[in-house]
Amino acid sequence: MNDLAARLARVLDLVDREARHLAEVTRFFGDAEAIDRQWLERQLAVPEGIDRLESFGAKFSRLQDTLSDKLLPLFLRAAGEVPGTAVENLNRAERLGIIRDTPGMVGRERAA
Repeated sequence: MNDLAARLARVLDLVDREARHLAEVTRFFGDAEAIDRQWLERQLAVPEGIDRLESFGAKFSRLQDTLSDKLLPLFLRAAGEVPGTAVENLNRAERLGIIRDTPGMVGRERAA
């Protein structure tokens, strides 16, 4: 296995672990039928709810960072592409059919 393939395998393993950890804290949402302001206020009225929200946010952010900062550039390299900025990588991934849509700023920048 070459160095790029080995690095890609390690990052994929990391993404898998981080995704499992994130799935474990979805208990924050419980069996909520609707997540609205009142629901959130009830959750944040107790220390356990605050801890669960912080845990969910941290694990979500960690997974998102790993996906965009590590996995996507490595994947693009493995596909023979030259990685660029995060926005360029997202746009390239969309053009390659890896992701369906790059919403928000990414889409507006592409149209400009």
